[in-house]
Amino acid sequence: MTSSLRQLVTLITEAADKLECTVDSTKTSIPDLYSPFAPQSEAFRLNPDVAESANIICAAASQLEAILLPPHVSLGAATTGYLKSTTVRVCLESNVTEILREAGPDGLHVNEIAAKNGQNPQKLARILRFLATHHIYREIKPNIFTNTRISSLLDTLKPSQDIIDHPETKYENTHGMAALVSHALDEMLKASAYVWETLSDPVAVNSGDMTVVPFSRAFNTKESFWEVLAREEFRYRRFNIAMEGVRAMQPSHAILKAYDWSELPTESIIIDVGGGVGSESLILAREFPSFNFVVQDLALVIEAAKIVFTFESQYFILIPAGRHVTVFLLKQILHDWSDKDCIKILTQLRAAAETDTKLLLIESILLLACHDPNNDVDTLDFPGSTVSEAPAPLLANFGIVNVLGYTADLNMFLLFDAQERTIRHFNQLLRSTGWKIKKVYRQDGGDSTFLQSVEAIPNIFRFMARAYIIQSTHKYEILTLLQSADAASQIAEASAYRDSPSTTISSHDLDITLEPAIKLASHHILASMQRVWSTYLDTKLGNRSQTVRNTMGTFFVQVCIDSLVGLFLSLQMDNPSRPASASSNTNSVYSHATSTRHMLRNSNPRNVPFTGKQTLYNRDITDASSVSLTVNYLPSKFSSTLLTPGGSATRKRKSTKGIESIVPKRGGGVDAFKSGESRMGVPGDDDYDNIWTNQKDRKTRLRWNRFKWVLFFANILLTCYSLVALVFCLLTWFNVWHHADIIRVGNRPELILSTIAASTGVFAAIIGWAGILLNNRSFLAVYTFILWIVFAFIVTPGYMCYRRQAFNLDGKINAQWSRNLGVEGRARIQNQLNCCGYFSPFVEATITQTCYARSVLPGCKKPYLDFERRTLKRWFAVAFILVPPQLFVMIAALLCSNHVTYRFGKGMMPKRYRLSLNSMAVIMDNYASQLAERYGADVAEDILKRSKENIPVNMKDMLPYKEASGPYRSHAKYNSLGNS
Repeated sequence: MTSSLRQLVTLITEAADKLECTVDSTKTSIPDLYSPFAPQSEAFRLNPDVAESANIICAAASQLEAILLPPHVSLGAATTGYLKSTTVRVCLESNVTEILREAGPDGLHVNEIAAKNGQNPQKLARILRFLATHHIYREIKPNIFTNTRISSLLDTLKPSQDIIDHPETKYENTHGMAALVSHALDEMLKASAYVWETLSDPVAVNSGDMTVVPFSRAFNTKESFWEVLAREEFRYRRFNIAMEGVRAMQPSHAILKAYDWSELPTESIIIDVGGGVGSESLILAREFPSFNFVVQDLALVIEAAKIVFTFESQYFILIPAGRHVTVFLLKQILHDWSDKDCIKILTQLRAAAETDTKLLLIESILLLACHDPNNDVDTLDFPGSTVSEAPAPLLANFGIVNVLGYTADLNMFLLFDAQERTIRHFNQLLRSTGWKIKKVYRQDGGDSTFLQSVEAIPNIFRFMARAYIIQSTHKYEILTLLQSADAASQIAEASAYRDSPSTTISSHDLDITLEPAIKLASHHILASMQRVWSTYLDTKLGNRSQTVRNTMGTFFVQVCIDSLVGLFLSLQMDNPSRPASASSNTNSVYSHATSTRHMLRNSNPRNVPFTGKQTLYNRDITDASSVSLTVNYLPSKFSSTLLTPGGSATRKRKSTKGIESIVPKRGGGVDAFKSGESRMGVPGDDDYDNIWTNQKDRKTRLRWNRFKWVLFFANILLTCYSLVALVFCLLTWFNVWHHADIIRVGNRPELILSTIAASTGVFAAIIGWAGILLNNRSFLAVYTFILWIVFAFIVTPGYMCYRRQAFNLDGKINAQWSRNLGVEGRARIQNQLNCCGYFSPFVEATITQTCYARSVLPGCKKPYLDFERRTLKRWFAVAFILVPPQLFVMIAALLCSNHVTYRFGKGMMPKRYRLSLNSMAVIMDNYASQLAERYGADVAEDILKRSKENIPVNMKDMLPYKEASGPYRSHAKYNSLGNS
């Protein structure tokens, strides 16, 4: 241990001598601890030798402290570190630093400090004395305190009384350090209390979701940090100023040394991705005026930073199309995102990059706290991959000197579940997304406190098809066809990297997981190919595939033959009529003719495909269910008006052909049940779709009944007001109307519902026209149903607007402005109404080009309230006015959609009333009985023989009744006739 102490003391001595010599030679000086901070006092650190000596002294002194202090003291200091944070916050929020600055170098008594900021003097003295122990303040006399070089960084350089009077503007127009400390002691300090709760949650610890981080638990919200900033304007503005404080901690113009910018050609396009207000681009633009800079960031940030550049309001992983980008610049961007999101960002950048595009990452590059054995072997093939470690016995990363890098690493976890990274970690991310590190530009004076620059170029093997790795159970599957072996190795490398439990992957681990990952990729590609081509390529399934093909061919041919036979039979009929349904076995035939010769022709069609393997006429006549009810049917249930020749008064047609004007057309509808009417239509009948069959000399005549006319005019009405409403909604969405943007922001739910109502109304009208013009009752049934949905969507926004306008509109506007609109929504309303803030520019205002602290514009409450009151009243009035016509259309559809033609039902004789061979047997028996009773058995037998002679020979064996040896011996009903 003694040797370690000696070594540390020797390091301090040598470094101190070197530092003093360098300071003297450069004619600079080391600032006094108790003098206020000034930027020029840090000039001595610009010399690399001074910076290196200072790092060694600080690291050695910190290590000496850890060795010589009792362990319980060191542990107590670490455990109670929160007290230092909370006491600094008290002094910051109570403006102690500004009050002490105004008091001068002589300091101020704690009673006078408390009198100005309203604190308890005794408690304030205890807090200041605790901080003075850590050199943050200085107690020059009992209870008399003054600032030190450290505490002066909390000074906003504003009068203390102005800050007390207007605390909301404390951090405006400052150097940003006070805002940074306030941000850290507010969001980050509160979030740090929930680190263990997050790490002990098995869901949150591996989610990578920004909404389940310690910050979300601390503030009891399901929103991400960025969403909270967008909702709370004070935090948002303070955070932007705090980021300026982060830049103030870095060496001035460090961006100029981050890369050799002079190598770029003139007119180069540099995309500052997530560049905030463009501070870094501004520095570069002044130095290189020939470059073109594009700053990409969120819309809220861009609106607050309209400088001389071209600003693009985009989420930063969206890449501008059609531009040949020279450099993508990302400064402190990736540390805000998890590895999964970083892969998405870098992949998008890689897709937009050309072969000569460069990627410049400016991030903190962390070192290990111990000696890295990989530094002994040059495993990374780019300059700057390794860095000199601290001399022994110091920690390899210089200990407390670079603590800000590790602090930022944990802060990223608190807010975003993100992290700072090592150089090997960056190398893995870039290689997995198609980038290759070319060089690391090391800044002098540190390794993580001072940001480092990583230059990357596109890998020579581009992804011809972008490969993504998604998590499935506990494995990663390659879902995209890989185009080259190198691409496959990169994907496999990414898979190995992301499956590893640790963040940094050693080359040994990578070699182990590389080959299985490639096999995994090949397996999935082969499996997907086998699923597609197994029918053709699998030799083991050849016979089965052939069988399937033969079966399919036979099936296809059989279907074609059946269809052709059915068509041939239908063409052979003397009197074509509507075909039977698919499940029917018989066609309807005439029942009113004087001869029975044609009654057996085509009485049973061929079996319909897929309905079974029944042969022709294979039904048993003894089956009572097969006998048609037409045998004994009496249409007494129909009124006399239906049975009267000419039909009802509503069915009369104009005709010039004599008897046709009196006698109705036969076939279909209720007329089919009239005495002497045919069961199915014949040539000359009115078909359901107004088509005249086999009448070349007659033209189609369109006849509309009164139900169809009612539907026609009702649908015209629906079409008109639906189209008008849809046009109004679309013009509002396209921001064509004056103040339409206010409706898009303030009345978005009502606008969405109205757009859905109008769109559904137009869709229903189209369905209605199809049903009306085609006489399609199925379409009209759907049309009737959709009309109810349209009615609901018409009434809902009307009710919402009426309820909002009639009941406490003032209170609802107040809540909407403060909670729901957000920064962007308030800005859009301010721009439309030419106002600023709610009551004034100082109350919930969004900073725009016309709205700022000293703006003379009035508040937005009155104009916005008047606009909403007027708009909502018109809105629900229009919605309720449309209710009566919509009800009329609905009632018309309900009553008329099933009567668009005079067809009854499907226009077909019901199956049980159709004629079949079995029913024909009964009819023939009755016919024979009547002949025998009237003319005698001999005459009847002679008539029946003549009838049978007219039947084709090939159908005689299929008749349900056979010719007997004697007259009518085959049926019991005719036994009496044979004896007569």
